[in-house]
Amino acid sequence: MYYFLSPDLAFVLMLIGILGLLFEFSTPGSIFPGIVGTISLILSIYSFSFFQINYFGLSLILFALVLLILEIKIISYGILTLFGLLSFSFGSYYLIDEGSSMHISISIIIISVFILLIFTVFLLYLGLKAQKRKRVSGIDALIGQIAIVTKQITPLSQGEIKYMGELWRASSNQTIASGEKVTIIKIENLTCFVNKIRS
Repeated sequence: MYYFLSPDLAFVLMLIGILGLLFEFSTPGSIFPGIVGTISLILSIYSFSFFQINYFGLSLILFALVLLILEIKIISYGILTLFGLLSFSFGSYYLIDEGSSMHISISIIIISVFILLIFTVFLLYLGLKAQKRKRVSGIDALIGQIAIVTKQITPLSQGEIKYMGELWRASSNQTIASGEKVTIIKIENLTCFVNKIRS
């Protein structure tokens, strides 16, 4: 039990818990970080129970967590991260009442803020990378691909093309006979706009 009578240890456990929750919110389904984060927070709460907690400081830390989660979910160009880190810094400083004989080390708070900053930037990078991969692997991935006309296309009527075994509605400002190859130039409302490939 005496191992938990350290505000620095309790604070580090809380930081690990916050990092675990942030990772879980950014990548739902990654169970391990969520479990580690939850256990760390429980141990942190137990450890902090031995000290006089300032609820103003605790509120600032919780507010910081909300801001950082929002940063991951929406684009704020770093504004939410900035205010989240400021809130976390002040909340950490005031977390233990001034009347208590023990306090969280300033160096631990500063290092934690930098770790939180780097971790948040890393999660944002992962999120942007995943969105980009999703766009490339979706319908937009068809643009620029070559398909075969299965039903004649004219400027006045839609036809049909086949790409990777799938049939798509197709339009063009050219007359393209069945069996000819075309390039997909854009997609609107599940209709492919194509151009004839000149031989």
